[in-house]
Amino acid sequence: MRYLIVTCLALLPGATLAANPDCEVMGGIVDKIVAERVEGTEMMAAMETVAADYTGDQERFVGTIPHLTDWVYNGLPEEHLTAEAGQAFATQCAAQ
Repeated sequence: MRYLIVTCLALLPGATLAANPDCEVMGGIVDKIVAERVEGTEMMAAMETVAADYTGDQERFVGTIPHLTDWVYNGLPEEHLTAEAGQAFATQCAAQ
């Protein structure tokens, strides 16, 4: 029975993404960092601004912010600084 359920879930589009809500949260972080970069905010200031939004239950994501910020500022080409960046990240995260 477990095998059947796992197989069915694997066949559903987006099932993996739904199974890992952390990927969605990190995709939102990427969107916020992209917005900061587009506005011309310096990298350190962007990290601090975005981190301030993650308190309480979401405080555990603060540790990902430096890595995601480095990726957005130093690894993501300007042509990819779009509203789709966060969703693209979440999709790739869920595929791992």
